[in-house]
Amino acid sequence: MEAKLPDDESPDFSTLSGIMEYFNKVPFETFKKVLTEWFLKELPDKRPDLINPNGNANLPPSIANLIDGVFKLAEEKDLSKLN
Repeated sequence: MEAKLPDDESPDFSTLSGIMEYFNKVPFETFKKVLTEWFLKELPDKRPDLINPNGNANLPPSIANLIDGVFKLAEEKDLSKLN
């Protein structure tokens, strides 16, 4: 697996290919953490209806389940690269 991106290089999560490129460059836990942080940072601008009055994300269960499922598949893919 390639080394982590330099701190000053931001991943491009605007496209699926950008997300997958980052997935292939960093350890899974780093990928999950950075993508989640990016998602939560972008959410208020993209979907203000999913932000509660306290400023926290208020995701419907279907979206939360989808995110969990995507990360589970990504983790399985990552683990399969080790075998």
